[in-house]
Amino acid sequence: VASALLAVHASGYAHNDVKPGNLMRTRSGSVKLGDFGSATRLPGSPASCAAPPAAAHGTPAFMSPEACSGRGGTEASDVWSLTATLSALVFGRLPFACDGGEGALAERIMYGSPRYDDGDDDEWGDRDHDDWGDREESRDGAPDRGGRGGGLRDAHERANLLHLLGWGLSKLPAARPSLEQFLAHPWAAAGRARSETPRAEMQT
Repeated sequence: VASALLAVHASGYAHNDVKPGNLMRTRSGSVKLGDFGSATRLPGSPASCAAPPAAAHGTPAFMSPEACSGRGGTEASDVWSLTATLSALVFGRLPFACDGGEGALAERIMYGSPRYDDGDDDEWGDRDHDDWGDREESRDGAPDRGGRGGGLRDAHERANLLHLLGWGLSKLPAARPSLEQFLAHPWAAAGRARSETPRAEMQT
């Protein structure tokens, strides 16, 4: 997904709505990034002055702090949404879940700290099926993983993941990693290495 966002940004666009519900798994097992209905031109790209403002774009639970205040539509905003999506997929809960409506959610995103695997699932509300395999998704887009951080193998891997999440969810856009840095992070690099391991080797 990060590689797909790199291509989107290289084309001069911000996606503005990265979330689990916009990820689609193909029969071959690869993951595609879909739904470009909220995409806008990146600041400084050709024709960006003709693009609609990014303030109203995106899914509230996955919007960056600056997007919540009307200054989204940037590479850094997409990195935030990608990181929030990663957190939701691994831990099965929204990092900034909130019951108080969109205003309270925006305030928590802008000023609160993320929560990963130490909360109550009841705050998610009703869930609907999406295109992410057989997983379920809440109305805000967080999938049901059937457990807390079930994909983490050991404490070292968890520490690497939490470092990446904290980096990608930095409040200041300039403090977040670039997509190249995101992909080079030890947790992401280790995940790619595992996914590229030949099937026969994995079965031994």
